[in-house]
Amino acid sequence: MNEVVATVDAGQSPERRSASIPFEVEARLLQELGERLVASPEVALLELIKNANDAEALSCKLILSSYRGKHALLIEDDGNGMSEADFRERWMRIATSSKKEAFTPRFGRPVTGQKGIGRFAIRFLGAALKLQSFSRDAASGRCYSLEAVFDWKRLDSAGSLNNALVSFRVERVEDDHPTGTQLRVWRLKQNMVTAVDKPLLTRVLKIASPIGAFDGGPFDVKRAKTKKGDPGFGVDFVGFPALPTGTTDIAASVLEHAWARVTISLVDDLLRYKIRFAEDGEVYEKELLFPNGLKRGLHADFAFTPKRKDAFLGVRVLRPEIWGWLKDNSGIGVVDNGFRIRPYGFNDDDWLYLNQDGSHNRREWRSPISEEHWPILPGEQIKPKLNPALNVAATSQLIGYVYVSSRASDDPEEADLIPAMDREGFLLNAGYASVVDIVRGGIEYLASVDKSRQLRFEEERAEDERESLRADLAETAAGIQADPRLAPEEKAALVQHFSQLATRLVKQEEYDRAARQRLEIAAGMGVVAGFMTHEAERLFLSLDDVIGEVRELAGGHPALASKLDTLTACRANLDGYIRYTRLYTDSLRLDNVKPFNAAGQIGWIKENFSHIAESRGIETEILCEEDVEVPAIPVALYSALVLNLYTNAAKAILARSDDSLPKTISISAWNDQRKHHLTVQDTGSGIPPELRERIWDPFYTTTSRVNSPLGSGMGLGLALVRELTERAGGSVRVDEPSPGFMTCMHIAIPRK
Repeated sequence: MNEVVATVDAGQSPERRSASIPFEVEARLLQELGERLVASPEVALLELIKNANDAEALSCKLILSSYRGKHALLIEDDGNGMSEADFRERWMRIATSSKKEAFTPRFGRPVTGQKGIGRFAIRFLGAALKLQSFSRDAASGRCYSLEAVFDWKRLDSAGSLNNALVSFRVERVEDDHPTGTQLRVWRLKQNMVTAVDKPLLTRVLKIASPIGAFDGGPFDVKRAKTKKGDPGFGVDFVGFPALPTGTTDIAASVLEHAWARVTISLVDDLLRYKIRFAEDGEVYEKELLFPNGLKRGLHADFAFTPKRKDAFLGVRVLRPEIWGWLKDNSGIGVVDNGFRIRPYGFNDDDWLYLNQDGSHNRREWRSPISEEHWPILPGEQIKPKLNPALNVAATSQLIGYVYVSSRASDDPEEADLIPAMDREGFLLNAGYASVVDIVRGGIEYLASVDKSRQLRFEEERAEDERESLRADLAETAAGIQADPRLAPEEKAALVQHFSQLATRLVKQEEYDRAARQRLEIAAGMGVVAGFMTHEAERLFLSLDDVIGEVRELAGGHPALASKLDTLTACRANLDGYIRYTRLYTDSLRLDNVKPFNAAGQIGWIKENFSHIAESRGIETEILCEEDVEVPAIPVALYSALVLNLYTNAAKAILARSDDSLPKTISISAWNDQRKHHLTVQDTGSGIPPELRERIWDPFYTTTSRVNSPLGSGMGLGLALVRELTERAGGSVRVDEPSPGFMTCMHIAIPRK
């Protein structure tokens, strides 16, 4: 019994005292641990297999036999066995730290066990256990046998855990006796013949023996680097339903002929993605810096297997057999220290959010890696044909593994991968978040590259069709010229008509090609814009320090006063430009979606961005009632629309060659029953009718040569306006301006 030590202060009432008392644990805690820490039969069996692996066994057998006239489960391995010290200090000590060594001593295998979960797996399977283990003393070379019997019901009734005593016996055996451990579990909690069926064994086999055709990278060769080398580890099932065989050839054929194969490597902080397409052998690679807490890194190898017309043509295995095998084995699993981890990649799991995002037609990247390194343009985001996020593979289209090496830890702040206590997955910490980010980023990189390839192939097919059309036009013109039934003037008119068609076709091709190049440049500018807004705060802090130092010096040097004013004004202008850029980047996110006041937002734009226009004599008027409400769209999106139209109007006024009209910009907003309307009118140079369609194209501009303080006229503003308006379900057009104005841009957004 535990002694309670109490002290009573002299001169105080006996009712007031202090004491120290230890925790007391009831024996039935073993039952609770067995039922709570092991979630399913396959997890229980796997824990026993892992114990054999950690004991450096070459094989582990799970045998369904009988004992005392009833079914029993026998687990045998040929590992190092268990000495008396091992039994006392490891097996009989709950939550032991003895398995914190990273690798086994002889073969250098990564240790997979943690805190003695294996014995609780046995408690989950049956009510009685006989343990017999043979080990060899390293110093003397002598061999010993250790036997112990666990009657879990008797142990549960012992009251305190300290009173739950287990008898064991150790005796000397022949020194050449093979080492290893045998666990006989009987009084099974369920009929193992029916409970351990073929599907369950298949799941266990998937966990214990991942498909060998995939490349584990450094996690495959780690054992071979030990002194003696690791001869390997196998699992056999005896007395259970027969398992399917012959899948190795199918796996190799799938990997060789899959639409694409993706490998991911993380070593220290260097992250590499590589994609190879089987169709033409094209390879795409990215190398990034990715600070993380995964001390042993990560390696992934998986195949992309969409059901496309030319998929798996020319493969020796029948295509129906391949599709059936993929249906049974698809998903990206996680292999930790050589064993697959549930639930990742099994049929009932969506750890990479692929099925969830596919069912909701998610239009944005999920991984921050993708957002930073291969962002989606606003124009791509609103158009399903162009948006690569809608091209992200489903779980059924992927097969492969992510290889990692977790480790036991008692540190709650640990950033590495830590197995969950119930052996179902990992703790949801920074290490796990890094794995999801990296793998999802690789899948999104695949979607981005695959979408660009599809668009390129479509363009090539279209080019072939145009070439054919040009040939048809030339052939038709030659046929007209040679037709004796046509009069000379009819021939000339028809030939001229077909020649004009050919010329227009060539011009359209050239313009389309240039437009595609401009979109590629715009993608890079989106990255730059995000970088500018991210780094601006550091720049402002430095500028503020400089301004403060100049202000102190200006007291003794009057000549610096004017420089101080210039520096302060430049800082304010730079702040305005960064806010402009932030509006652009914020408009890409569909958050903060709720109705808001139009007058307030338009007034905010004028207050923050009109100082340059006003300094050039441009007046800004706002015509909007105080109760006009903008529909439920992102505030940043609406602000970006107003700001782009406003700055475009100011540029148009500064670009005009005469001063016959006043310099005025008018911004109006109102609602009718169906739509919210926004117009921006100006007295600038106007837009010729023939250019009213071209102005919406990226990089098309009429102000590129104007030395404007509002920008160099790169031609992105109106393209962004159209894309953002369409994204909000609205439309934008060039309208007839009010009297006294030259241009009117009109946006209409549905109110419902």
